[in-house]
Amino acid sequence: MKRYSYRQCSEEKINETKREVCLAIRRVAMREGWTQRQLAYYCGASESRMGHAVRQELDQLTLDQLFRYLTILYPRYRLMIAT
Repeated sequence: MKRYSYRQCSEEKINETKREVCLAIRRVAMREGWTQRQLAYYCGASESRMGHAVRQELDQLTLDQLFRYLTILYPRYRLMIAT
């Protein structure tokens, strides 16, 4: 998997992006009617990790993790980030 460098982005921009991705993950789960456990199973993640995403506990998650989960759940999702 390709890793990206976010060093040129401000902490505020990173958290804004994390928040947007968490909301997208939550929307998919709500649309499908999945529980947190089902969401975790489908993403191949722990239930607590999915809980962090659903509750937008941004300090517990990395952008790489969130992008990986979102790619599994919603492969056609497009997120434009302006620096």
